[in-house]
Amino acid sequence: MFGSAETRAAMPGLMAEMRQDSGLYEKLSARLDSPTRDELRDYLPGASVRPGLDPNTVLDTIAGAALFAMVIRDIADLDGFAASLEDLLLYGILGQRPTPE
Repeated sequence: MFGSAETRAAMPGLMAEMRQDSGLYEKLSARLDSPTRDELRDYLPGASVRPGLDPNTVLDTIAGAALFAMVIRDIADLDGFAASLEDLLLYGILGQRPTPE
């Protein structure tokens, strides 16, 4: 979603506009945010995840990290970032990876 240079440049202004314009927020939320949250909410109970995990917090973590990395840090290695974020989300900060069998 934040991969193109144009999108990265537009995001700070778009975010500010969304805070001020409830109609714009509702349109973008209906197209992007709500369907993604609903899909994640449906997926998590069936997955092998910690019980009680809040899907909204999971999505906020993913989206916030992606937005910061791509818009503020302007990272180029999208695959490397995605793998690193996946590792963090699945194995935590202090946890250890399971050993391959």
